[in-house]
Amino acid sequence: MANTFNIEKELQKIVSMIEIVYATKEYTVNWEDILAELEEFASKGCAPCDTARFAADIVRMVQECADYMHDHLEQFHGFTSTGEAAEYLTLYALREVGLASTGENPAPFIDGESIGEPVPCSLWESLRMFLGAKFEFAHKADDFAVEYFMGPFVVSNDVVNDWLLFINHKQQGYVYVADLNRLVSIAKLVLNGDIETAASWMLADILDSVGIVVSRGHWAIGPIHIHCDDTDGWSWG
Repeated sequence: MANTFNIEKELQKIVSMIEIVYATKEYTVNWEDILAELEEFASKGCAPCDTARFAADIVRMVQECADYMHDHLEQFHGFTSTGEAAEYLTLYALREVGLASTGENPAPFIDGESIGEPVPCSLWESLRMFLGAKFEFAHKADDFAVEYFMGPFVVSNDVVNDWLLFINHKQQGYVYVADLNRLVSIAKLVLNGDIETAASWMLADILDSVGIVVSRGHWAIGPIHIHCDDTDGWSWG
């Protein structure tokens, strides 16, 4: 089993631990911060014990995400500390490398497939996609996936992701919109009488679409920051 020493050792072969990965006027993130997040996620079972084996891929994905954040600062103004930014960078890398475990709480790992950017397509971006959408009505299937084309939408079911909803764009191809499995889970909660949990899940999904995901259980809509904690519930300010 890989331990803290092994993860750190593998990272040190590639980068300097004091090298700055991402920086703003308020804070900086270096590889020591990323290491701390990797250790925490591994200890919680959100990454496998042999995470150190994938250090090179993780470094590459963290750097890719950091470059995107630097070029799109307006999307990440909600980050207020090193810890929040480091957590986001690490989550993105774990998801892209394919190490993120969604067994406990899928929210931190951003539902659906990667669309080439560290942040999911927002509701407003999805609506703009209709201008370039391809309208088609068809059904395609093979041994690995089945796809239903309904106007500008594609409903896809495959062996990895189950049911997902996309916009079929002429230039950009499939643009991820929503995880339909989540909607089914919410419907089951309602049918079982757990209205409070269903409402909480639905609100989180809405915030994922219309707000900025700052970190796990933390969204920003303009100057308003909304938090959700398993113990304290919902709060904002």
